[in-house]
Amino acid sequence: MEPGRTRPREGLTTRRILWAMVILALCAHAVVLVRTAWVHDDAFITMRTVSNLLGGHGMTYNAGERVQTYTHPLWMLVMTAAYGLTREPFYTLIALGGLLSLIALGIVALKLASSPYQAVLIVTLATTSKALTDYSTSGLENPLVHVLLVLFASTLFLARPSNFGRLALLAGLAVWTRPDAGLLVAPALVCAFMSAGPRRGKRLLMGLSPLIAWMAFQIWYYGFPFPNTAYAKLGAGIPALSVAQRGLWYLWNSLLWDPLTLLTLAAGVVGAWVSRQRALGVGILLYLAYVVRAGGDFMSGRFLTPPLFMALIVLARLSMSRPRALLAAGLILTVSLSTPRSPLLSGRGYGREGGPPQRSLGGICDERAYYYQSWGLLTVPRGTPFQDRHRAAVAEGLSTRRVMWRKGVGFAGFFHAGPHDYVIDAFALTSPLLARLPAAQDQPWLVGHIKRWIPSGYFESLRTGENLIHDENLRQFYDRLRIITQGSLTSVSRLGEIVRMNTGAYRHLVAQPRHYDVPIGLLARVHAPATTWEAVWECPIVPEGSVGLILNGRTNARGFDIRLSGEAVYGITLLRGGVETYSIAVGAPGSVGVPESVFVEVPPEVVVHGYEMVRVRPLGGTGHAVSDLRLME
Repeated sequence: MEPGRTRPREGLTTRRILWAMVILALCAHAVVLVRTAWVHDDAFITMRTVSNLLGGHGMTYNAGERVQTYTHPLWMLVMTAAYGLTREPFYTLIALGGLLSLIALGIVALKLASSPYQAVLIVTLATTSKALTDYSTSGLENPLVHVLLVLFASTLFLARPSNFGRLALLAGLAVWTRPDAGLLVAPALVCAFMSAGPRRGKRLLMGLSPLIAWMAFQIWYYGFPFPNTAYAKLGAGIPALSVAQRGLWYLWNSLLWDPLTLLTLAAGVVGAWVSRQRALGVGILLYLAYVVRAGGDFMSGRFLTPPLFMALIVLARLSMSRPRALLAAGLILTVSLSTPRSPLLSGRGYGREGGPPQRSLGGICDERAYYYQSWGLLTVPRGTPFQDRHRAAVAEGLSTRRVMWRKGVGFAGFFHAGPHDYVIDAFALTSPLLARLPAAQDQPWLVGHIKRWIPSGYFESLRTGENLIHDENLRQFYDRLRIITQGSLTSVSRLGEIVRMNTGAYRHLVAQPRHYDVPIGLLARVHAPATTWEAVWECPIVPEGSVGLILNGRTNARGFDIRLSGEAVYGITLLRGGVETYSIAVGAPGSVGVPESVFVEVPPEVVVHGYEMVRVRPLGGTGHAVSDLRLME
């Protein structure tokens, strides 16, 4: 063997060993994803739409009413394809998210990284980011956004004018998956457009054509250019300064709970400037400015993963010596292991009582900690069946319509509500009418969780299918809204209503609505007897209103537990056939916002004939609210 050929072979062997280290780092990342895998309630809001679509009810959350309750259309279509094949939601969502997350990180580490050392550093950053690991398997759209951002950046780095059409296509797909992802790719797309050469306009239009086609379909099918959730969260009349303050709190929360994520974002912006990928850095800054302006989110870290992934892409392209890269990776591991919420330390016990607090300033929540014990991959009992209520209802022959009020409309809507049930929540995510009403006054609010009072007659309207709303202006508005959400798709008059509604012609009808005397009749399906609390959200009661808890048929229960909050006195009335049969006044043992259980004993003469409804109304005090009811034998 010639001496001169020894070094290249040794260099090749060393390089193979180094890339093997990268593969091991990716495997370690996969292990962390398995240990932290979970699904979020919001994912099942989309899953109910998926179930209705596959069940022949269209792309609806509540059958018969075309309302877009999801913000990630392309992700919804991917979920539909996956669920259509498996007919199993829980493990399908985890596997789909985890696979896409590994693909995205694998492309960055194996294709974009400037060296194996840089690849190991990038994988280390990704593995120690709580935000990134939390939302890699949550059932939300983050993994698909990450894959599209990586493909977009890979195409951008080729710097070929002929690739501009593909670049525009990937940008459009990213926006189709999550509209605010457009802020990350827009600066780079504009720069590429300027140097794309002749016919760039045509290539831009061709690349964006899938997104444009969806937007046209969305306006025609749903009647509005934005999802219902956007109107519910951004159109509630909250002052912009208060919203921006929450956005700053969101970044502060990330710094306290997940410092490596914000440090990586800062490093990515600096790296983009140094490496002359400044358009990507501008995209990161624009996105962060949007997060602040939008008030952040109630889910800690969720909105930060797209710019974080863009920062990882930028950092992967930098050149760093082996000692510096390994030293940086060591420091990152040290910082991560010193934080109580480190993904590296997360396991089966994450989220149990006695751990770090789940909420911080502004109500920002560690969502994985909140849900993990019930919906974590390692905590769900093996063999647990996950069947959506649509299939169960078909099997049981259920066809009656119930109106159900729930705290979380994801799990409850998918697993407990049949295809004919109407599921509604206080935050207006599933209701096109409530989403266009101003926020409930004097009520605490979280970003994405802005309460509305329920107009008098709205609940009865949902149950009967007739417009029985008491407020005259609001009744007129609801008539026009129902033409859009429930009318014939081929109706010419419907197209006219879509134009008028979206140009603000009816805005004055909802400016100052009156006659809020509900929630009334907001609970259906209380089991008799019940062994567990119903998953019903705490319903505030306005002073002149009441809450009617409609039971699942007539019951002869000797009593019931009911949760009440506030420094208040309540009147509780039992009804049979719409006639009051028994009334009692009780005091709430808890405080405002902290519901406590109260047992109400039913007289024997009432038990004999049974009762069908429990009505709760305020008699005095403040902070009235009622949540769950449990019938007792």
